[in-house]
Amino acid sequence: MREASLRILPVGACAPQSDWLHRGLTAIGHNILDSGDTANPDVVLVHDPATVNATGIRAWRRRGACTLLRAWNDPKSLERCAEVAGEYDFVLTTGLADMVRLYADNGARALPVLPSSPPVVRNVPALHRDIDIVFAGRLDGAGRRHRLEFLHRAAARWRVAVATADRDLWPAAFPLDADVLDDLHRRARLAVHMDAITVNRFAVTRQCPRSRAFFGAAHRTVLLAELRQWLTHCFDPETEMVGFSDVDHALVVAAGVLEDRARVEEMADRAFKRSVREHVPAVRARQIASLATGHIPLEMSVLALGPWYQQIELPGGVTTSLLTQSNVHRWARLQPCFPDVRGRHVLDLGMNAGYFSLQCTRRGASRVVGVDSSPLACAQARFIRDMFGATQMEIVEADLTEAPRDVFDTCLLLAVLHHVADIHPVLAVATRSASTLLIEWEIRTEPYFHPIEEVVSTLDFLGWQGEIKEGGGRPILIAHRTKQTT
Repeated sequence: MREASLRILPVGACAPQSDWLHRGLTAIGHNILDSGDTANPDVVLVHDPATVNATGIRAWRRRGACTLLRAWNDPKSLERCAEVAGEYDFVLTTGLADMVRLYADNGARALPVLPSSPPVVRNVPALHRDIDIVFAGRLDGAGRRHRLEFLHRAAARWRVAVATADRDLWPAAFPLDADVLDDLHRRARLAVHMDAITVNRFAVTRQCPRSRAFFGAAHRTVLLAELRQWLTHCFDPETEMVGFSDVDHALVVAAGVLEDRARVEEMADRAFKRSVREHVPAVRARQIASLATGHIPLEMSVLALGPWYQQIELPGGVTTSLLTQSNVHRWARLQPCFPDVRGRHVLDLGMNAGYFSLQCTRRGASRVVGVDSSPLACAQARFIRDMFGATQMEIVEADLTEAPRDVFDTCLLLAVLHHVADIHPVLAVATRSASTLLIEWEIRTEPYFHPIEEVVSTLDFLGWQGEIKEGGGRPILIAHRTKQTT
């Protein structure tokens, strides 16, 4: 059934940061009013908070209009509108939970909206991929030296194209022109973003603001980006993009992708399909238009608690994150040796968003207590508990060493040990009241290195015997009490 058409009055100049939103609203049948037509709009969409005061917002609301502030430049938008933010029905922020909280502190109800891709290029054939890596953006300034380092080192190995206004720093650079970027991305295999890309920084470059962070995917060019948490809500970092942490890592992962042509083509195809399905203007516009009817889309509620580390599929098919290695792959490894928790009490230390606690309830546990020191993780876990009606789940926000001293049958200690410097206090808490302990962690140098031998010896000191179920870089160990401890 077609949704009722809304009369939407934009206030303040929107281009170029939100012109995609107007296109999306029009595409799904809503009417964007002329700025001079102010009679009885259903929605007032404010793009510039400086153009509206509290009195004006209240007047629109008295007339029955849903008032939305498109805070496309957060956190700067919040700085400009803090005094009146609470007057709007909703603030559409480009941030996730941190920005939602900051708006709440100012009496406003904020919901996240991810940026949209530009319209997918159609009827224009992809050119021969004669460029390995394309980069568009600034190169000047001390804070951008890493970009030059990467580009110079990459150019010594691959075919690199650079579009920048800093022509003195890259003499062979292309101009920062939207049509040029169209051409370059259709010719390139990887599009690199050497930037702390956040949701509010849409563009490949500020000079070409319509070329958003999804631009490469629309041209079947694989995104090579500094892996920021919000990106895991846009693309699967394993199969749809390539993430890196620094220049050396970027070169390593770029080589791994460029040397595997089949992988490049598969990732590009997956990212393209993801963009067409989820990152086009009409999808974002439909979410925003639903607010005028009083309905908050589940996707927006999930993002309001983001970033999520665990991928949990919610009723209706919405997932909390596109990450899979954080829990999906781990659950596949853990299932064969997972303890029988039917009718039993389980303590989940370091529960994060509660994925493994939820699995325990599904396996028949009568009580599951999840403990995490992160307020955001606990908020996510409460959301998951309520979404699934998992009344057996209890969420405790506390340091792991302050876990409840109740009697439990099983304790889960999953992906925790490599985050603590001294494992003895955590293992002491895990073993003090349970009779079975399931441990899984990563053996890595950072943040902390804890080999299997150290964990086994610590358990032995505590009066427990550990059995290695799976070794390697991500061991799985089940431990049982061997002697009475106090």
